[in-house]
Amino acid sequence: MTDEERELLAQVSTDPKAQVESELKLSEIRILRMMRRIKQEEQKKKPNSALIRAIEEGITRIGMNKVSLVRESSRLLEVQGKKSDGSLDQLVEILAQARKERAGKEHKG
Repeated sequence: MTDEERELLAQVSTDPKAQVESELKLSEIRILRMMRRIKQEEQKKKPNSALIRAIEEGITRIGMNKVSLVRESSRLLEVQGKKSDGSLDQLVEILAQARKERAGKEHKG
C-alpha cells in the first residue's frame, strides 16, 4: 500500500452507522455533481440528449442506493435501540450502588 492509502485506511471508520452516513453524504455529492453536468450540457448550443439521459439514469441509480442506505441506517438504529434500552445501564448502576453500600457496611463493622 502507498502512504496515502495507509493514511486513508486509518481514517475509515469500521462503525456501520458511520459508514452508512458517509455513503449517504457521498451520494448527495455525486447527485449534485451530476446535476451540474446536466445543467452545463443543457446550456450548450447543441445539448447531447443521450448524455443527459445517461446522467439522469445515473442519478436514479444513486437515488435507489440512497433508499437502501436509509433502510440500512434505520435497521442499525433499531438494532442499537434493542441493544441499549437502558436496562443494562440501570443494572450497572444498581450493582455499583450495592457495592458502595456493602463497602460502607464492611468499613463500619
